[in-house]
Amino acid sequence: MKLTSLIEAQKIVLDESKSFGEEVVSLDASIHRTLEEPVVADRDYPPFNRAAMDGIAIHSDDLGKYTSFIIKETVFAGAYVKEALKAGECYKIMTGASVPDSADTIVRVEDITIEGQKAQLNTENIRSQQNIALKGEDAHQGDVLLNKGHKLAACDITTMASAGYAKVKVSKKPSVTIITTGSEIKAVGEEVLPFQIRDSNSHALKAYLKSYAIDDVVHYRIDDDQSELSEAITKGLASDVLILTGGVSMGEADFVPKLLVESGVKQKLHKVAIKPGKPIWFGTSKDTIVFGLPGNPLSCQVNFLLFIEPFLRACFGMLPKTPLYLPLMKTKTKKNTLDVLYPARLQQQKEGVYVETIAFNGSGDIRATKESDGLVLHAGDKKELKEGELVPFYLW
Repeated sequence: MKLTSLIEAQKIVLDESKSFGEEVVSLDASIHRTLEEPVVADRDYPPFNRAAMDGIAIHSDDLGKYTSFIIKETVFAGAYVKEALKAGECYKIMTGASVPDSADTIVRVEDITIEGQKAQLNTENIRSQQNIALKGEDAHQGDVLLNKGHKLAACDITTMASAGYAKVKVSKKPSVTIITTGSEIKAVGEEVLPFQIRDSNSHALKAYLKSYAIDDVVHYRIDDDQSELSEAITKGLASDVLILTGGVSMGEADFVPKLLVESGVKQKLHKVAIKPGKPIWFGTSKDTIVFGLPGNPLSCQVNFLLFIEPFLRACFGMLPKTPLYLPLMKTKTKKNTLDVLYPARLQQQKEGVYVETIAFNGSGDIRATKESDGLVLHAGDKKELKEGELVPFYLW
């Protein structure tokens, strides 16, 4: 049976992307959410000529005429001054204050000496409009500050708060069910026997989903029992997205594909020409998108990066993540014709940033992603990646 190529498989998944709707949330609840409308400047920014330094505010017409100025008054942030300067006068002004219309230049406090109500200039290096953040120099009213489809980071909160966005329209999050399969799998914190392993996949998937603010997640851990697994699948199909880990390969206890089809899920994809993560299964029911991932930890994470994350980004109207192309530190060879993904770390060298693959013992190695920054893709049609060659690198 011919395996589906990575590019074709990703297209099959992305063709099923859909919006989950939109909702309005508070500014403080918007972190990691995706904008459903642009954020627009409600006025000019700065909204006034703002003092960028403590010092004195003068008018540039007085430069060359006066070296000593009479302090008319002190201007603090938040204050409004009505009385204009006369020739030879200045305002003592604080950082952040609105510069009165009769002044257009600020001389910083380090370049003046103040005695009583007089300010003496100690420098001739003064130019008009210096040390002033001019009205509208950051943005004009109506300018788009953040685009629709933008995933909000912590730094964006400042922008939205400054523009008066107490509420934000964002993409609605999907509900997600995760089913961990396998009689050998035990919960973290539960006693394990020598032939048993702990459930790491559900915790990893929840963490990855959390980076997109998806926290409406139900989790079931099911033994290799077809009846129990079928019941869990039926419950999971009430969610927008169902993710299963384990049971998708060719073993006698790998019931997942059969039970999904019996539950009314239409198979769209099974097995992709990649390593690790080859056995991935993908399908759709009436209202649910279903991913069946291999049980090994690295395979699970690779499948999330290559398929689930791009799917979610498409649903949210976000641009796809694109790989970086970086030089490889050491030559890498392979014998198969699969697209192979290696955990790798970034390394700063004299010549620039390189990427270095990390040694690991297969997709079941719990240390496989230890200290890695992402994945290097070794294309199926290339037997060798040479030292210094630019290779595609996908950040986690």
